[in-house]
Amino acid sequence: MNVQILKTDGGDLVVLTRRDFDVLRARAGDPEAEAVIAARLLRDAAGETAVPAAVADALLDGEPPVKVLMAYRGLTQQKLAALSGLSQPFISKLVRGDVGMRKDSRDALARALEVSADLLGG
Repeated sequence: MNVQILKTDGGDLVVLTRRDFDVLRARAGDPEAEAVIAARLLRDAAGETAVPAAVADALLDGEPPVKVLMAYRGLTQQKLAALSGLSQPFISKLVRGDVGMRKDSRDALARALEVSADLLGG
């Protein structure tokens, strides 16, 4: 989160990005902010399958995307490996958040998970 604190005569002002502000409001349970975050995720997914709020929250909280999306789709590591053409040990490392992935791996996982590659991170 990128935050700037400005000292004024009336007290400290906190400046943050609109995205960070919306995330904070959504985490506090503001339904309007939750809708904004959901819409942003849908827009970022470029028309791919929408995800439930719990999945979006887990992604926003920094959980490993492969772990979250694999659980959402009800897939085991073995099944995801078979669908994506990647090895199960590599999937295991992604689930733990231990490794990153190249574009070709990300694209294969996105197809297998039926999501935009952008949801899997960089």
